Amino acid sequence: NGMSLSCIVVTPRCGTADGSTLDFLVDAMTKSVAMARRVGARAVVAAGGPAFVSPDITPASAHASTVKLLKAIAPVAEAAGIQIWLENLNSRIDHKGFVLDTAKECLDIIEEVGSPAIRLLYDAYHSIVMDESPREILKRAHLIGYVGEAIRSALAQSLDDIEVVISDNASTAGTERICREFAASDPRVRYFR
Repeated sequence: NGMSLSCIVVTPRCGTADGSTLDFLVDAMTKSVAMARRVGARAVVAAGGPAFVSPDITPASAHASTVKLLKAIAPVAEAAGIQIWLENLNSRIDHKGFVLDTAKECLDIIEEVGSPAIRLLYDAYHSIVMDESPREILKRAHLIGYVGEAIRSALAQSLDDIEVVISDNASTAGTERICREFAASDPRVRYFR
């Protein structure tokens, strides 16, 4: 049919922020990784989650819990050939009370985990709502799970004067082809390898 499945969402839908549920989260993510592999998806999406689940969840504890969880699940994802895409959701408009609400923090967590199986699901809308610059976030494009979605998201913004500059440090997984296609079809995209 010519269609492919990019990703699935962790089931049951649960956030990564609550350290008291680590065993449950590892089990849910392990099952979701297995399902992703079974259906041919490239990734499993996980988000930080709402802080109001527990009064003990602070931004610092959410960060630490997410790092611990992702370090636990990374070997499972790596062995299955599946990526975990950590998604930031803005806490200003659409997801009040959410922690891990900036792409920057998610990227910091991904660097801390240090696994090629853990990447960012970048949505420029959520990032811009949190006053982040797509230009700054895309400087760390090598940590973004699906660069094509990141570029499309940046280009879809209602900004009058946007330029997407991609500096590719010899990334893999088809990034060069994807970026060259965007650069060839849209003058707002500049690509350097």
